[in-house]
This record gives sequence, structure tokens and C-alpha cells, in this order.
Amino acid sequence: MRRALDLVKAHQAHACVSAATRCAHGDGALRAEMLPGVERPAIVSLIPSRAGHTYMLDLGANASCTPAHLRQFAVMGSVLAADLEGAHERPRVGLLNIGEEEIKGNETVQTAHTLIAESGVNYVGFVEGHDIFTGKVDVVVTDGFTGNVALKPWRASHGSSPTRCARSSPATACANWCAGRALEPQRFAHSPDRGDTMAPPWWV
Repeated sequence: MRRALDLVKAHQAHACVSAATRCAHGDGALRAEMLPGVERPAIVSLIPSRAGHTYMLDLGANASCTPAHLRQFAVMGSVLAADLEGAHERPRVGLLNIGEEEIKGNETVQTAHTLIAESGVNYVGFVEGHDIFTGKVDVVVTDGFTGNVALKPWRASHGSSPTRCARSSPATACANWCAGRALEPQRFAHSPDRGDTMAPPWWV
């Protein structure tokens, strides 16, 4: 791993490919030079969506991020999507948040929202978790902690998604569609406040 990274640093190789993600990011940040304007590397992956796929970053390299880091991730994700997707000269970039309304989100997300809007990328604003799969945006930006948590349930449940039913037998397709219906986000988008004196007794 270190030998490969040393070759990249010495400009004897253009890239380093490894199955060891954590080692690659750790050693890469220490041994290889970061791109100008980039303080931290980010893990990016393609997530299947109704429109094809969505680029999402960070997925675990940085559990804690500053607004400046999220801005850098937005620029990196936009450049990557534009380079790899010929049809997307200006990929749509969204910042993952608990709601689309501009008043929502913690201080880090709120500040990052302003920085990304001023960065020059095609920023559409806040997106929610289900927007990762709808094709609303081409790039979803988040910190590594949130991104990794969001990724794991999808890995566990993607086999039940209705988008995979087309290639299944009728019986399997029906079962998978029903499982997908059971996971529809709009059915569970609202929940009661536990401990509230206004909540019905069976919700407490």
C-alpha cells in the first residue's frame, strides 16, 4: 500500500487502487499530497436511484466535518460526476439534512448550506434521505458519520426494493413489491413525541 502511494506521490503512477479503504484513506492523506483546496479525502460511491444512480459522499472517512469540509466535498462530488457523466455538465448537488426547509438543520449544516451556495456548483439546496434514491439530485453531500449510517440500511434492504422486481418471477416480484411498500418512507414520516403529556397512552 505505502509503496503504491509513494509511486503516486513521485508521479510514477497516476492512481492507487486498493480493497483496503481505511488504509488507503489514512495512508493516502499522510503520504500523498492533497489536492489544492482539499483538506480531507472523502469516500464516494454510486447509489442506485430511479434516474440511474446518485453520487454520495462522504460515506465514512470523516465522522466529524466542518462546514468548509462539506463545501469541499460538494465541489469534489460535482467535478467527479461531471467528469464521469458526459450528460451532466453541471450536476445537481444537494446537502443531506433532516428537511428541505432552510430553517432546518444544525449549525454545521446551516453554515455549509451558505458556503456551498456560494461555491459555484449547481446547488439545489437541502435534500432528505429518500432523495438519495429518487434522482432529484446527482450528488448528495454529507459528513462521514451520517453517510455511513445512511448507507448501511440500504445495503441490508436493497434486495426488497421495487426497482429490482422487473427481473424477478411474478411470485417473487409480488413479495418484493410488498416488502418495498412496507418500507415506503411516507408511511412512517411522522411519529409521536414520546414522553409528551399530549401523546395518547399507547404511544408513551
